[in-house]
Amino acid sequence: MIRRILFQGDSITDVNRSKDVVPNFMMGGGYATMTAGRLSADHPELGLEFMNRGISGNRVSDLYARWKVDAINLRPDLITILIGINDVWHEVDQSNGVDTERFEEVYRMLLKWTLRDLPEVRLVLLEPFYPMHGVVAQETWAPYISDIDAKRAVGRRIADEFGAAL
Repeated sequence: MIRRILFQGDSITDVNRSKDVVPNFMMGGGYATMTAGRLSADHPELGLEFMNRGISGNRVSDLYARWKVDAINLRPDLITILIGINDVWHEVDQSNGVDTERFEEVYRMLLKWTLRDLPEVRLVLLEPFYPMHGVVAQETWAPYISDIDAKRAVGRRIADEFGAAL
């Protein structure tokens, strides 16, 4: 039975969430809050707990570094993961991105670790996307779309491999 849901990822998950670990407390202004609100409204009888542990700027390697404290130790029944755009953006902005091969390797290690320590957990992997719209966004991101697409392909591959929803 799913009772405790954990949202994990980068700024698109974080969206000004509280850094407190209290479930259902100040979940931020993004999809985690909208999802938690909808599920709570539709199924109040389930007494669901929601936690948002997204951190702005995180790459897959940052996620891996904090995974024990911010995922395993929280003992969730379901984990959503949205990661990948900063693995591209940090290369553009700071020459500190994560190439696709390493992205896949670290992501795979993260999921193996998760299923080893939480064998019953359900996984939902979300595809990275560039978070801006319009002509300026297209011009800014055009040189990096193939890298973003490669990270998406990794997500699809490992979702299938690990039996995760995509």
